[in-house]
Amino acid sequence: MANILKGIKVISFTRAAAGSACAKVLTDFGAETYLVEPVKGHPLRKLNYNEMYHGNMKSVPINLRNPKGMEFMHRLLEDADVFVSNYRPQALAKMKLDYPSLCEKYPRLIHATVCGYGEKGPLSMAPGFDITAYWARAGIIHDIMERDSEPIIVPSGLGDIECGKTLAMGVIVALYEREKTGKGQKVKSALYAEGLYANHCAIIDQQYGVKFPKTRKDPGRALKNSFRCKDGWIQTMTLNWDKDFPNFLRIVGREDLIGSPQWKSMADTEGENAIELTEIFDEGFAKITVAEAMSRIEAADMAGSPYYPGIFSVTDSQAGANDFFEEVKDKNGKPLRLPRLPVQFGEDPTYEPTRISSFGEDSKEVMKQYGYTKEEIEEFVRTGIVMADKK
Repeated sequence: MANILKGIKVISFTRAAAGSACAKVLTDFGAETYLVEPVKGHPLRKLNYNEMYHGNMKSVPINLRNPKGMEFMHRLLEDADVFVSNYRPQALAKMKLDYPSLCEKYPRLIHATVCGYGEKGPLSMAPGFDITAYWARAGIIHDIMERDSEPIIVPSGLGDIECGKTLAMGVIVALYEREKTGKGQKVKSALYAEGLYANHCAIIDQQYGVKFPKTRKDPGRALKNSFRCKDGWIQTMTLNWDKDFPNFLRIVGREDLIGSPQWKSMADTEGENAIELTEIFDEGFAKITVAEAMSRIEAADMAGSPYYPGIFSVTDSQAGANDFFEEVKDKNGKPLRLPRLPVQFGEDPTYEPTRISSFGEDSKEVMKQYGYTKEEIEEFVRTGIVMADKK
């Protein structure tokens, strides 16, 4: 990854995934990031995702309840460019790590925060995770479920990673602005806002009277649907009706319907008309395998894909050919493949190996870097102000 942010220093003071995702994007772009963890460890260390969110960061667990710990935090902040946090606003204010407190001391600092529902309104102080704020309140769970069925169990992290990327984009813009003004500023996002932005099509469609949740039996557009073959499901999508509708009929073995006056245009295959066509397509796809369906779809130069489980991508040749994954060692020393940040620079991008810090691995080195003596470092570790790896 290009070291576009080399020389930028980031303090990641986070508790959950969205804030960490922001800091990780900045780290992937070359920023030097200090992960200020709770003395009991960042919550993500207890899950399977620490390597995804904290790669190439320096682990510095500090007891901020201790005045000497808070003093250490401010030493880190003195020359920091970016402070990232997803603690709730009232918690940051109590520690005097909120924007009004820090901007006065460090006017060049970019103060980036993410919360559940936004900093104003009745839910401004409410706890929020991607499952509740991004998926549930923003309508995504409701709008993607099959009509008259139960809600799905959504995968964790989708809202977090997207919100983190958005906040990182804001930070980079703020850094660019600082080059012109010399001043930092507050940058903020919310999981709820990210969910609304992601769910824009459904939100707009419902304002025009489109009913949600939908059902694949009444998809609204017949050529945009999921279909069950003999041995699995596929997804289709097309916007070129003139070319693809006849091909679609050939794929399901209904050449007899090509040129039918019932379906003369894209509009004739939408709305209520899509119900009858879906039944015709269902009957045709049920007679062929996924491989047969995809062979015909590819021959017609149409868009389509089988439904794959996520684990498929780990060994997918298409992902491998484009360096979409990197391999690291997990906390047990076993190989783990992680999706890379989905942007590349240059014709043939190169990547440096990702370093995964153990809990407190970098504490002593960082304290020395910031002027603490050997005796002070030993005292901080002995009294639990700072946690350090025993290596």
